[in-house]
Amino acid sequence: MKLYLGEHDYKKAKIHFHTCLSHLRKTLEAHGFANGITFVDSCYIFSMEGLVRDCDQIDAAYELALPLNPDKVDALEAAIPLYTGGVLELNGYEWAYALSEEYRHKAVALFNRLIDYYQGLDLDRAHHYLQLQRKYQPYSEHNIQQMMLNLVKKGQRSEALRIYKEYERMLSQDFDLEPDEKLTELYHMLCLTQ
Repeated sequence: MKLYLGEHDYKKAKIHFHTCLSHLRKTLEAHGFANGITFVDSCYIFSMEGLVRDCDQIDAAYELALPLNPDKVDALEAAIPLYTGGVLELNGYEWAYALSEEYRHKAVALFNRLIDYYQGLDLDRAHHYLQLQRKYQPYSEHNIQQMMLNLVKKGQRSEALRIYKEYERMLSQDFDLEPDEKLTELYHMLCLTQ
C-alpha cells in the first residue's frame, strides 16, 4: 500500500481534480448557478444558496394537509414528475437505501392522493396517475384493482380485462404467482357482466 504520493502522481491527481472542478462549474453555470463554487482562503466552497432540490419540493407536497383543494393539487402535480425512481439507485450506495425508500413512500402517497382526488372529478386524470404509479409499483394489486375499476367507470370493460390478464401474466412469469383472490373475483365478475 502506497502512503506517499510521488510528484508524478500528485500532478496527475491535481490535473484530474481541476478538470472535474471545471466540468462541475460549467454544469452548475448552465443551470443558473454561476457562482456555485468559489475559492476562498485556500478552500473550495460549494454554495447551495438559491438551489431548489427535487426532494424539497416532494417533501413540501407530502406535508400538505388533507383534504386536497385545487391549490394543493397544483403543488402535488408539480412534485410528481420530480420523482424519477430510487435515490442514487444506480450507484448502489448502502447509505442511500433508507432515503430511497423514504422518497418512494412519499411518491406513492402523492400518487394515491391525486388518484383519490380525481376519482370523483376526472376519470381520465385519475387514470393518468394510475398509469404513472404503475410504472413505479408494477406489482401493486391495489393499483391494478383501481385501474380496472376506473376503466369500468369510463366504459372500457375490455381494457380492464386486458389489464388484469397482463398483470396475471407478469406475476406468473416473474414470481410464479397468481393475483390475489379479491382481484381475481373482480376479473370474473367483469367477465360475467359483459
